[in-house]
Amino acid sequence: MMSKGFKGYDRDWLAAHDKKTGENNLKWLFDAKVPKGNGMPLPKDYVQIVGLARKEGERFIFIADPIGKPRQTQSDKWKKRPSVMRYRAYADKMREQGAKIGYMPNPNVLNAEFHIKMPESWSEKKKNEMLGKPHTSKPDLDNLEKSIGDIFLKKDSTIHTNNTKKIWSDTGKIIIW
Repeated sequence: MMSKGFKGYDRDWLAAHDKKTGENNLKWLFDAKVPKGNGMPLPKDYVQIVGLARKEGERFIFIADPIGKPRQTQSDKWKKRPSVMRYRAYADKMREQGAKIGYMPNPNVLNAEFHIKMPESWSEKKKNEMLGKPHTSKPDLDNLEKSIGDIFLKKDSTIHTNNTKKIWSDTGKIIIW
């Protein structure tokens, strides 16, 4: 019997996908296509794109929809909850892009801006009104900070100063300096 998890999709879909196609489990998260040989459509929430990162002066810009670090449990080693799998794939892709642009984090200070993409359902008037304004709903800022510390630092307890904010934007991105 299939165990239903995230929005009615099989919780073990990642493992089954790998067995059927022999492809990398994480690849499909960034492709926004239905994996070859599998007729199941992708849940919209699974698709998290981490695009090209670039360096502009002292700022490192990651084109990505920021994801907060989920609360993990011991059973996540074998349950493979969608939120945890999505976060792990996101973290791997962020590390890969960071290495490509030469990002070396400051182990003591985190300076970052999280740009949260506005929903497609919003009218143009509301989008223009909210552009650059503070984002006051989920994901929480502390979870976004934890995700950056966890992704780029071996020991994130060394961070003693945070200068971070999250704002509405046309595209999801993370700017770190």
